[in-house]
Amino acid sequence: MNILRAALLKLGRRPATRITFLILVALVLVIYISLAASLEMIELEGETGALAEIFAYPGAYGQLGSMLMTFATLAAAAYAGTIAGSEWSWGAFRVAVARGESRVRYVLVTFVALALVALVGFVVLFAFGSVVSYVIGSLMGLASGDPFADGVLATVPAIAIGGWWVVVMGAGIAFAVGFATRSAVMAMVAIVAIYFGEQMAAIVVPADVLPYLPIGAGTELVRAAASTATLGDVGLPLISVTAYLAVALIGVALVAARTEAA
Repeated sequence: MNILRAALLKLGRRPATRITFLILVALVLVIYISLAASLEMIELEGETGALAEIFAYPGAYGQLGSMLMTFATLAAAAYAGTIAGSEWSWGAFRVAVARGESRVRYVLVTFVALALVALVGFVVLFAFGSVVSYVIGSLMGLASGDPFADGVLATVPAIAIGGWWVVVMGAGIAFAVGFATRSAVMAMVAIVAIYFGEQMAAIVVPADVLPYLPIGAGTELVRAAASTATLGDVGLPLISVTAYLAVALIGVALVAARTEAA
């Protein structure tokens, strides 16, 4: 627990934590304002249906969850890569090992702290995005629906937790790559490569395989959480996302155990 508290305190004081969160807040605000402006521009053409659904509740929760999953995963990957790389550039990992701390426990607890920070950030962003979209939809005169409709109290937590878990998976992959390569840049490159790699893979890979790839599984998890999906529909992408995260953490644990810290 002392390591976890120290890690949380360290992350809370890092400028990267505040900067990453503020960038995401600004991005959410800009996206909804841009969507509202686009909606107004095409209103005369009678093509507002698809965009209007983004502001219509309770379905807007699912739209928000998908959007946050995409942008927050990229941001979390960059953040996790920065944290992993700094363990070497700042010598924190070497100091921990020199003091007799378990290598594996140190890196895994550091990542747990990162995941907890991501949870707080994602929940706050989800709440912020919900308020922003509802207010903008109301100001635009759209039928915003009922944010507290029947079933919302069960669906919204599932969307938020599902989206956060996907973000943790992306952060885990980036953390593992960043720690292994001692480079925050390589961590971000890895996540971007996965994103674009899956898009290119869609050309040659069978469609029923795509939902089991990292980003595809994350997308399916959030989509299933936002719908009245069966337990099996949620369970398969959840298992896939968790498996990718587990592989990443096993990888970073092996690197920590075997690498030269001196």
